[in-house]
Amino acid sequence: MQVAGEIITDRNLGTQAVTNNTLVNLSNTLIVMAANQAAYIRYYIPFNLAGAVSGYKFLILHPAITNMSLSYSVFSNISTLIDSKIQQGAAAAVQLAAVAIGDYFLVIEGTILTSASGNFRLQFAQSVSNAAAMTIYRGTGMIFIPG
Repeated sequence: MQVAGEIITDRNLGTQAVTNNTLVNLSNTLIVMAANQAAYIRYYIPFNLAGAVSGYKFLILHPAITNMSLSYSVFSNISTLIDSKIQQGAAAAVQLAAVAIGDYFLVIEGTILTSASGNFRLQFAQSVSNAAAMTIYRGTGMIFIPG
């Protein structure tokens, strides 16, 4: 259901993989924001780690901000929270290095207030580069509600 002023998308991406620690753009997550724009965001990102030592990192690129408050929660299945972080303001990529091989999902949600116009998008990579792929699965979802 579409509500006035609300963008709800199921990005339904094809799989996307990385085998190193260089951040890359997650396909179809670009949002162009205006100056002094507030928004609520929520991502649901299922992913797989093929190598236990690789870990993962996610970064939200954003225009200059006045305020940003985001929570990152990583689950190994429907009920097991394995990591949680809070990001206040601009910060480095959120990452966790020591996890097992397997399937996970990440939920990112929070608010942002820009002070300049620019691009808002999500990037990802391994924490430690190795030949085993980190794969973002099809079905990644995103909610963006401008304020």
